[in-house]
Amino acid sequence: GEDVQLFSRGSRVFAGWLMDRVSASKVVGFAMIGMTALPGLLLLTPGSVPLALTAVVCAGLLGGSATPANAYLAGKHFGPRSFGTFYTTINVASSIGVGLGPLIANLVYDATKSYEPVMWAAIPGLVLAAMLMFTTWWRAKKGNYPREKRATWADRAKAFRESIWGLLLIIVA
Repeated sequence: GEDVQLFSRGSRVFAGWLMDRVSASKVVGFAMIGMTALPGLLLLTPGSVPLALTAVVCAGLLGGSATPANAYLAGKHFGPRSFGTFYTTINVASSIGVGLGPLIANLVYDATKSYEPVMWAAIPGLVLAAMLMFTTWWRAKKGNYPREKRATWADRAKAFRESIWGLLLIIVA
């Protein structure tokens, strides 16, 4: 819980920096592929403490990087008029998953004395999410949808000045 959140906060800043250099779709796609691979890696090497610690770090980094990328993509593709509806839907679905996921995992553990069924069940959902992200990218590429222009250094400086309080809030919170 707290360990994942620690890495998640730092990766949000890194993801913003990365999205200035590469497509946000690629950032989200990489995060989804990584999140899909994590349960599989843990299932292949049960009981490995170093791998479990690495998985915690990766889950925080990958999950945190997807959050700002999803906000950016929702704003870019759905426009300001529909942004609130779509982004709220994305966040509500994520919140339900974050809230119910541990409860369901613990119920399965109580019944089977293992988290293995939960991890096997997570893989198809994560593969589906990765496929949906790939489909979105492919449709945009095939349809020759317009791309966002690359930010100038002046734009980046302005964005930094306007958001420094949010960056400091991460350190304080």
